[in-house]
Amino acid sequence: MFKYMSGFALFSPLIGIILMEAGAYGFSVGRVGHPNGATIAYTLYLLLFLATFRFLVKGAVKIRESVTRTSDPDLLALHLVVLVLNLFFLAVMLFFFGGIRIVSGDVTKESFRIGLGTFGSVAYWISLYFAPAVLAYLSFRYSRSPRDAVVRYLLVANFILVFLIGSSWGFKSTAVMVLTPSLLILYWRITLRQLTVLFLGLSTSLIFFSMVFDRSGNVSETLAVLYVRATVIQGDVPWLIWDLQQEHESFPPYARTFLPVVGDNLFTLISGISKDDYAEWVDYHYDLMLTHVAGYPYWGIEAGHNVTGTPFAEGLIASGSPGFLLFAILGGSLLAFNFRLLQSAIRSGSGIAVALAATYFCFKLFPWLYSGGLLSLIHVSTVIGIGLTALLIRLVEGGGQLLGLVLGSRSDELPNAVPSA
Repeated sequence: MFKYMSGFALFSPLIGIILMEAGAYGFSVGRVGHPNGATIAYTLYLLLFLATFRFLVKGAVKIRESVTRTSDPDLLALHLVVLVLNLFFLAVMLFFFGGIRIVSGDVTKESFRIGLGTFGSVAYWISLYFAPAVLAYLSFRYSRSPRDAVVRYLLVANFILVFLIGSSWGFKSTAVMVLTPSLLILYWRITLRQLTVLFLGLSTSLIFFSMVFDRSGNVSETLAVLYVRATVIQGDVPWLIWDLQQEHESFPPYARTFLPVVGDNLFTLISGISKDDYAEWVDYHYDLMLTHVAGYPYWGIEAGHNVTGTPFAEGLIASGSPGFLLFAILGGSLLAFNFRLLQSAIRSGSGIAVALAATYFCFKLFPWLYSGGLLSLIHVSTVIGIGLTALLIRLVEGGGQLLGLVLGSRSDELPNAVPSA
C-alpha cells in the first residue's frame, strides 16, 4: 500500500499538468492552460525521482510473506485502554474545541480551523499524531496476534472513533487520512481485491463528506468536483510555476522560508517579523508564499486560501531549471529512507517504530510529495509531535500491561471463588 499511495502522489500531478497543457481551466491559478513544456519537465523529474528511490531500496531485505502470529495476552486490555483514550480525544475535539458546531452546521470548517485559539496545536496533535499513531500501534499488535472476535470488534470500534475524530474538522480528507497509518500497516502487502474495496470505501466517504460539509449538490456533481481535485488541481500550480519560470519571472527568496523552523512565536521574537506586516510574513512561509505566487491576494491568503505545488514546483522556486531536479533526488531519497525504516521496523516487530514511521509518512512525507513545503518535514512542531506521540504510545502500552495484569489476576481468582462440588 505504501507504493500505491506514493504512486498517487507522484502521478496525479502529471495527469493534471497534461490536462493543463491540453487547455483545461486551472481553478487554483484562475487561468486556462496552454502548452509550455511542463509535461516533459515533470516527466524528467518523475523519472529521476523513481530511479533514485529504486536505487536506494534495491537489495533491501524483503519481509516474509507470512507472519507468525504469537499470543498477546495484553491485547484485549490494550484495546480497552485505547478505546477509553479515543473517547476522551473525541470528547475534547467535539466539546472543548467545538467540533460539534461543525457537525451541526453552526460554523464552517474554515472558521473552526482559524478559531482554534491558544490550544490549537493540541487539536492538531490529537488529529495528526496521537489518535492515528496509537491506532496504528494497536493495528500492528493486532496484525501479529491470533484472530479473536472480541478484539476484532474492539479494533473496529477504535477505527470508528478515530474516524469521528477526523470528521470533527469538517474536511472530507481528514476523516480518511487519520486512518491511513493503520491501513498502511494492516495492508502492507495488499491484493488487488483489497485495494479495490479500500478505494471504494474511501471514495464513498469522500463523496459523503463533500455532500454534507461542502454542500456540493448531487452525486454526479460531487464526483466531478473530486475528479478535478484529484487531477487538474494537483497539476495546475506546478504548470503555472513552470510557465512563470520559462517567462523568467523572479520568485521570492526560498532559503529564508526555513527560518520559521523554530516555530512562529519564537521566529517573531527573534526576527521581529510578525503578521502585522502580512506581506513580509508571507515571504517567510513557503506555503503562503507559493499561494501568493499562484495569484492569490494577501487578504485571500489570510482568510485561509492555499494551494499545493509539489516538490517539482518547490525546486523551481528554490533553484530554477535544471536545479529542480535536485528535489527529485532529494524526494526519492527521503521516500526510500522512510520505506526502508518501515520495512525494517515491521520485520523486527518494533510496534512503536512502525506506528511512528507510518504516521510520519502519511501526515508529513506523503503530503509533501504532492504539495511541497520541505520545512514541514523538520519543523519544530513535527519533532515535538513525534516525540510526544512516542511517549503517549509508551504510556498506552504500560496501561495495557497494567490492565492486563488486573484482568488476568481476576480471571485467575475466579475458579478459586467457586466452591468445589
